[in-house]
Amino acid sequence: MHCANCGSVQAGTFCSSCGQKRGNIRLPLSEFIADGLSTLTSLDNRVWRTLVPLMTKPGFVTADTLAGRRARYVPPLRMYLIVSFVFFVVLQTFGGVIVFTENDGELTARSDKGIINFGASANQPVAASETATASGPALDDNANAPNPEQSRLGRIFEEIATNPEQAAEALLARLPWAIFLLVPIAAIWLRILFGKHEKFYVPHLVASTHLHTAVLLFLTITQLTELLPGPDVLGALISLGIPVYLLLSFKRIYQTGWFSTVWRVVILGFVHSVALIGALLTSIVLAGLALA
Repeated sequence: MHCANCGSVQAGTFCSSCGQKRGNIRLPLSEFIADGLSTLTSLDNRVWRTLVPLMTKPGFVTADTLAGRRARYVPPLRMYLIVSFVFFVVLQTFGGVIVFTENDGELTARSDKGIINFGASANQPVAASETATASGPALDDNANAPNPEQSRLGRIFEEIATNPEQAAEALLARLPWAIFLLVPIAAIWLRILFGKHEKFYVPHLVASTHLHTAVLLFLTITQLTELLPGPDVLGALISLGIPVYLLLSFKRIYQTGWFSTVWRVVILGFVHSVALIGALLTSIVLAGLALA
């Protein structure tokens, strides 16, 4: 028997050349539905076989994957995309409203989660009284004229503050991409810090993808725990436990000693925090440009 898809000789249920399953599409509706449900159930089982150890056994899924035991788990990138989608849906639904305000060139983002002040933009407009010279006072006609010294960034901040709701929507639309780009960047730093233990880049990319997936999972749970009545003790414990989780993950993945793991994690945490702030600022600026 030959495969209907590629024409190769097919001895079993699946073609050894292209992987297509042998079967006829002209089948009863009940069998068609049963086949679809079996595929969905298989994916569902793999999702849970990935999620549970990913959350409860730091570094286990990555170490297992790098050891060649991959079939039981959802591929790292697919798992990240699933969790990332859920996280940003929860964030947009329950994360509160982000309100941007601008005062004297300072852009501030406020929500029920806290306040972030992005500081004063450079080259703010100079008051007319400050431009007066010995030859005479400043002309009133120029007092309200657009100041050419105002920076591009200042105008973007002003546009964001003028349209805070649209800016928040534009930010949430760009933030997933910004976070996603941090995954390969973190893998580069893992290659630099743990290159002695793993010289190829892709294993570090697998580790970075799994760890970002786990962190997004924990952050999703913390978002949901805030909906519970009373003090958010569980959310606080999860937030405090994330650094410990990362430390244990790196130790298991790279088989390093405690001291060697700790100083590498400290360096990675610092550079990744800088990259995260940069990604956030870039997303805000791009959101402001989209409104211009």
